[in-house]
Amino acid sequence: METKISYKKATIVVMMITLLSKITGFFREIVLGSTYGVTHVTDAYLVSQTIPQMLFASVTAAIATTYIPLYSRIMVEKGREEAVKFTNKIITAVLFGSMVVTFLGVIFARPIVSFIAMGFKGEALKLAVGFTRLAFPMVIFIGLSNIFQGFL
Repeated sequence: METKISYKKATIVVMMITLLSKITGFFREIVLGSTYGVTHVTDAYLVSQTIPQMLFASVTAAIATTYIPLYSRIMVEKGREEAVKFTNKIITAVLFGSMVVTFLGVIFARPIVSFIAMGFKGEALKLAVGFTRLAFPMVIFIGLSNIFQGFL
């Protein structure tokens, strides 16, 4: 009975955090639109947010999706301790992989932005490259959050 209550509490906490994230994202878009409108600054920001998500979110979502059945099987066949070891290995691999992607993304931000946003020139390109370098560390958090969502 206590386990069901803790699952309910965890589910409610995750739901509340997700809702808060969506609400703050909505207000971020309002502030962005009202402050900058439709300008090269807004375009550069949006491109910089899209690139890391596009490159890594689908990969970690796929890992998280395959993680769940593997974790369940290990839990049934080998017990909780082995399942936790498996989870730690997955977290370590995703953390290492996402750090490598972040490092490469920061180094190669200019060619990546030039390829994705081919029409960007001058100030728009410079801003997009700078914003992208700042945004790439989000890859680490996207990867870890996908694994933790699978774990929950």
